[in-house]
Amino acid sequence: MENGRVVPVGSKAWWKYLSRKAQENKNFAQDMHASEWTTEEVAYWLKRVDLEEYVPQFVQGNVNGDILLNDLDRDMMTHHLKIKPLHYKRLLRHIEQLRMVIYI
Repeated sequence: MENGRVVPVGSKAWWKYLSRKAQENKNFAQDMHASEWTTEEVAYWLKRVDLEEYVPQFVQGNVNGDILLNDLDRDMMTHHLKIKPLHYKRLLRHIEQLRMVIYI
């Protein structure tokens, strides 16, 4: 929601809204805080790792940082979030990189 109106997930206005949030808050979607990310921060991260096509599913599924790091398995990713098999391992690598940043 921006200025009292609902902005469609994935729209230009929505990405602009998230970019503004990132500029205003230096901790927004920072890797070291991934376990505390909101759904919006997960979406912003997906865009950063070039997997933005999955943002609507992650937002609809309310995937926050804790869920991203601890609860997603192959079945959930491929069946519920509709991650293409080609992208599944790539997404796992990016999640593993986040875990390494957090748990060092």
